[in-house]
Amino acid sequence: MIDQSNGYPLISVCCLAYNHQTSITATLDGILMQQSEFRLEILIYDDASTDRTQKIIKSYVQKYPDVIKPILSKVNYYSQGVAPSPKFNLSRAKGDYIAMCECDDRWTDVYKLQKQLTAFQKNPNLSLCATGYEIVGKNGSSQMINEADKFSKCNFDLIDFLRTWPNVQTLTVLFKNYQLDWVPSICEKNYRGSVFVFLHALFFGDLEFIPDVTAEYYYSGDGIWSSKSPEEKLKMSTDNVRAMQDLTALYSNHKDSKLISKLLKIRLLKLVAEYVVYVILRMRVRSYIGILKSYSVRENFKINVFVVKILARKVIKGLYK
Repeated sequence: MIDQSNGYPLISVCCLAYNHQTSITATLDGILMQQSEFRLEILIYDDASTDRTQKIIKSYVQKYPDVIKPILSKVNYYSQGVAPSPKFNLSRAKGDYIAMCECDDRWTDVYKLQKQLTAFQKNPNLSLCATGYEIVGKNGSSQMINEADKFSKCNFDLIDFLRTWPNVQTLTVLFKNYQLDWVPSICEKNYRGSVFVFLHALFFGDLEFIPDVTAEYYYSGDGIWSSKSPEEKLKMSTDNVRAMQDLTALYSNHKDSKLISKLLKIRLLKLVAEYVVYVILRMRVRSYIGILKSYSVRENFKINVFVVKILARKVIKGLYK
């Protein structure tokens, strides 16, 4: 039995909204339908929507005033380079655990949170729990994604995570709230996404994948990530890794700090290599030279080794299609 005698919610569900009038009802209903005995709060931040999103949020607050706690901004902070999630949601989460679901996605399993809480109760070393999910496209197409099927195990510690980089989809995650500054000021400049928060949590415990599909991720093609050009995606990805490197510096006393730094450097160079392959295949020689100018001779060598490996895999894959 879960002790909630302190009056606080057990789980804080953090939601970001911006012009989501067509999907936010499904998002909120998917959270509110969760079957359990625990108390939760829904922290929803709207980044100055110009459609009916804020009106819909207000209607839900009237129905569930003790559960839904909104911030309805008049300023679009994302356009000013501010990351809304840590600033407006994570910072006010009172629950022992935090879940996240943006307002164009939805949970489909009424026992999603209960299943994840059970995993935490069975394994006190867990810090993070994720599940399978379904990608739903604009045209109604769908694809099941389940990381538990890709690996020989379902549990990952920090080093395992950095070696394999499993796909931890934000809307499926439940993680322990350590009452931390989830994005320390030293990391704010480069912070670009929730994977940074997950890595932060992994400094305190392990990740477990539950094979059940519990949510739908809506792929519209015009989201914060999907709408970006390859160049913009490279910058976002490398910035995020640099934020992780800054975070690692704060945990320099960690027993694996040197290995963590090494694995993050490898990740950074592999991301650059993937973009270099994109450039090479399009015969953009100037772009190729411009990218490599930013890195040392030794780093250039490693990037080009990764490039050769990626190109070789593409050739082999083409031969055996």
